[in-house]
Amino acid sequence: STSISAAASHFWQSCINDIMVPNLKQLGSKRVDEARPLNQLRQRGLGLLVKIFLQKLHTMLPLKNFHVILVNVIDTIQQYVTLGKDSTLGEMALEALKNLMLVMSSTGAFSPEQNPTGK
Repeated sequence: STSISAAASHFWQSCINDIMVPNLKQLGSKRVDEARPLNQLRQRGLGLLVKIFLQKLHTMLPLKNFHVILVNVIDTIQQYVTLGKDSTLGEMALEALKNLMLVMSSTGAFSPEQNPTGK
């Protein structure tokens, strides 16, 4: 069971760090005339990233490099806040960041007991 849990942790880490974050960053770097379909795709992609991160938080929290995953997610959210300032995308990204911090705080993710690596 421990090996299955470790494999799941690494799977979700890879999914976020190697697939979702790079694709969302690339999508966020495309400069267009705020085409509505592109903004909807950005919103859905960012929402999916945050949802998966929060749903798999307890699975990934024991990883030694959990802080890298967290920084990647927050950096992606920050990119979308900047990209969407004064728009629905920016508001959605700020809301996603707020929810991420609230859930992490309420689940004890910032406490030393939950995050033994101290990072």
